[in-house]
Amino acid sequence: MKVGTKVSFPFPNDFNTAILVVEGSVKENANQTLGKDSFAMFENGKGDTFELEALEENTLVLVMSGQPFNEPIGHYGPFVMNTQEQLVKTFEDFNAGKFGKL
Repeated sequence: MKVGTKVSFPFPNDFNTAILVVEGSVKENANQTLGKDSFAMFENGKGDTFELEALEENTLVLVMSGQPFNEPIGHYGPFVMNTQEQLVKTFEDFNAGKFGKL
């Protein structure tokens, strides 16, 4: 985003929405200023549109939004699964080389 640019993001009211400021800084809903490496999560049910304004040149923001799964979450390190048992199996598979190589 170029400095001064304003962008509105409409999302369904029941979605979880979050932003990560990768570079630069933004003002969120003409309210809070968020700098580089800031993470903000918007509470669903509190409106369906938010606005970002770039406060610096070449501001880069990652916007994530989606309908909640409402499922249990198990996480450790880089892995996110639903249960502890799935995490154990995932680490076994990873350590056995079943994830391939880059």
